[in-house]
Amino acid sequence: MRKLLITFLVLMLSSSSYCAPVFEIVPLGVNGGLRDGNLSAYLVKTLDSENYTALDGGSLVRGLEVAFAKQSLHDKNVDELLQKHIPAYLISHAHLDHLMGLVMAQPELREKQTIIARTETMQALLKNVFNWSVWGNFGDDGEIPRLNYQHYQSIPLLQWIAVPNTNLDVKVFPLSHAGMASSAFLIRYKTDYVLYFGDTGADSVEKSINMENIWNEVAPLIRNKQLHAIMLECSFLNSQPEDKLFGHLNPKLFMAELRQLAAIVNPSDFKNSLRGLPVIVTHIKPRLIDFSNSNEDTGKRVINELSLGNDIGVTLIKPEQGIMLSL
Repeated sequence: MRKLLITFLVLMLSSSSYCAPVFEIVPLGVNGGLRDGNLSAYLVKTLDSENYTALDGGSLVRGLEVAFAKQSLHDKNVDELLQKHIPAYLISHAHLDHLMGLVMAQPELREKQTIIARTETMQALLKNVFNWSVWGNFGDDGEIPRLNYQHYQSIPLLQWIAVPNTNLDVKVFPLSHAGMASSAFLIRYKTDYVLYFGDTGADSVEKSINMENIWNEVAPLIRNKQLHAIMLECSFLNSQPEDKLFGHLNPKLFMAELRQLAAIVNPSDFKNSLRGLPVIVTHIKPRLIDFSNSNEDTGKRVINELSLGNDIGVTLIKPEQGIMLSL
């Protein structure tokens, strides 16, 4: 218990010095594959709200169990949270490591939660997952019979919409993920923001300007200390060849993207323009060798490579399943 409290305090202190906390983020799953039960999924809410918005759903029930055990959920139990306090799920793309926990829990959800995604992602979900072949259709669109337990909501890119039954708004941005339609979500509460990335490759590798467009959008928010955190994936070590990244980032590309953002925020002093900004490192992919060799820990190695390349002073945060972050 003492170790848990110390870890919690360290995360709170390291993530709240940039600006006064407004958001709570609970990691339900932090990995980018391999280890089921700890796959990409986060809850976000404001400090004064009882309702969370889910950012992806790779792990759900298991993640809630872990968060409850680690006292990150304000004494609410798993059933109460699932049925009453997660009214909306923002799905960045249709890959299983961002979806599987929600799919498995879907038959138990009865409070008309809303599953939200850009049009291309929603079409993939309805055609390839909720189709009575891979899984049942418990929503109100797609293959018949439609059981109407949840509402499916396709949302347009680059437009603010209210997240149902929360005090948050969201704007969706397209990402390049090796040909897959992926998304970033800019979450807004009044004048405060959090930016969450689904899977994405670097602009330089994907031959895209999607990341640059997002950086241009959030640069003014950073100048005004309105952006509380960036949640950005870093799936592989630097040893992963660029032609084997499959639409993901490694530490070298991760820091190159943040340097581009820094130069947009303040071209004359880019080395300091992001200093202290919390950057939550998501979607690290464990390797099989991590389980067979006690000296291997891919997550620690990724963070180490990021730290060595962090010449712009961002605050790197490696999230832990179930440990709440106050931002």
